[in-house]
Amino acid sequence: MDSPKTVLVVEDDGDTRAAYSQILESENYRVVEAPSGEEALEYLSRAGERPAVILVDLSMPGLNGREFISTLRSNPSIPRIPVIVISGWRDIAEQAEQIGAQDFIRKPCGLDEMLAKVASHCGQIVYH
Repeated sequence: MDSPKTVLVVEDDGDTRAAYSQILESENYRVVEAPSGEEALEYLSRAGERPAVILVDLSMPGLNGREFISTLRSNPSIPRIPVIVISGWRDIAEQAEQIGAQDFIRKPCGLDEMLAKVASHCGQIVYH
């Protein structure tokens, strides 16, 4: 059996981050949580395992999602990991395209939508 794919969840709201993690873990993903863009970059800058996909909230204090992605993409030591942005913004599709995210999820997001998008960027098959 393949080892579980890792998803990095970057979300400043603790309850939302925990809910995303629980949903993903219930589908056998390994989840690494980061409460801020800064902590996510710190995790990614360490050598070792890389997540298969990153879920990132666009509206966070400090290093927001847009700045996180810009910093991530400008660091040549970090491979191009697929990024899915999450936001309640009405223009989230345009925002995602402008900042080079591979996909987007509009808040509030549905369970099936999140799992389908994560799976598609991890190359996994969704059995729902």
